[in-house]
Amino acid sequence: MFVLAAVPIVVEFFIAYIKGEKYDLTRAGMVLAGLAALMAVLVLMHFLGRELQLFLEIFLLINGIALTLFGIVAVIKDQEVPGAALLGLGIGLSATTTYLIYVQRSGADLLFALSTKLETHSTSESERDGFRSVTVKYSSFAASDEEVLRLCEQIVHPDDIHWIGFFVKRKCRFYVDVLDNSRLNRFFRSGTRGERRLNYERSGRRLEWILGRMNRYMSRLESGILIRTILDVEHGSLSYYYIDKDVYLIGVTMDQSQVLEVDEKLRSLANQIGLLPRGWVFREERHQQVS
Repeated sequence: MFVLAAVPIVVEFFIAYIKGEKYDLTRAGMVLAGLAALMAVLVLMHFLGRELQLFLEIFLLINGIALTLFGIVAVIKDQEVPGAALLGLGIGLSATTTYLIYVQRSGADLLFALSTKLETHSTSESERDGFRSVTVKYSSFAASDEEVLRLCEQIVHPDDIHWIGFFVKRKCRFYVDVLDNSRLNRFFRSGTRGERRLNYERSGRRLEWILGRMNRYMSRLESGILIRTILDVEHGSLSYYYIDKDVYLIGVTMDQSQVLEVDEKLRSLANQIGLLPRGWVFREERHQQVS
């Protein structure tokens, strides 16, 4: 590092000597200060490791707050500095960075939550084999989803598959669950059934985004994308099954003893859905055959 610092200083010294100018030691100090700052950043990157992103976000937040304060002072004192522009830039930077930190630390996405609340949905209930299931359809539900819905309604059961959702382009078309069954009371120590349903639906949208990032890393291995991912957690599992481009299935069990059996059933279901002549796929294939 010291050798690297000496190179630009020596070059500048010779340039000044050739021009017959006196070398300004202040320039050497600026070079050394810049290299020292670079070294400090590299050291921080080494020690922070995976927390580097949080460090950079906090750095941006501090800069945003500083710009906001500087803009307020400039507006109050009516200086020539464009205070309103600095104030707007500071507020925008602070708000954006705060949102990024919130998403990074909590795993929740406020924009997704708002988009879901704006989308209308209908709820229906049905009885089968002595238990009740709840079906929620969103406004994006299409006629081509009816057969998929029928298969999902047939597979949910209080003994194993407790919630299942069908997603297209990161939006839930519908979900079916048996969370209201009294046999599942032991899985609800806190929170309501409604809150659990909402959290599962949000997790389904969030999981696809996370797996999308993983797929970019997997592409370096030339092994293709992730088509099946099982998050085997302490209390059950959250399962992802790739159906087609931007189409996937999310299944949930809260019973840890049923994780393997649930995986087998959901994998079989995903294979059945993949063979269905879904509207968007069928139209594409028929158009290619005609052309």
